[in-house]
Amino acid sequence: MKKLSSILVVLFALAFNESRAQSSLDSQLRNFPIADYLNKPIDTLIAHLPAGYDTSFDIGSSGNINRGASLQINYPPNNQFWIDIFITDAQYITINKSLNTRPEDAWPLALLRKEKVGSITIYTGAYEIINEADIY
Repeated sequence: MKKLSSILVVLFALAFNESRAQSSLDSQLRNFPIADYLNKPIDTLIAHLPAGYDTSFDIGSSGNINRGASLQINYPPNNQFWIDIFITDAQYITINKSLNTRPEDAWPLALLRKEKVGSITIYTGAYEIINEADIY
């Protein structure tokens, strides 16, 4: 019985720490000054994001050719938070690509990270927008 109690205490402590860390990240992302990073290189934004994001970024497109490429940054586990970043006035990538070109081939990450931020939206895993800013 004593062993079971010890195991339950350890599990509770782990769950509590994970919950506290999650609420801390939630608070950091809700209060992150994203407007400060508009019209600055994506790399500048990435360098100041709260730690813990997945470094295998998702490159895509907004569907609007004028906005061009987008970058999604996920926070594990299970993408409980993610950040969508859209560029403005492409300087390093060519936004007009063939429709059958894969986004990661059309817009190489190394070049995309140099582009200036036009829009940032931070979501929770429940698709709730918790922070956003844009220059459009």
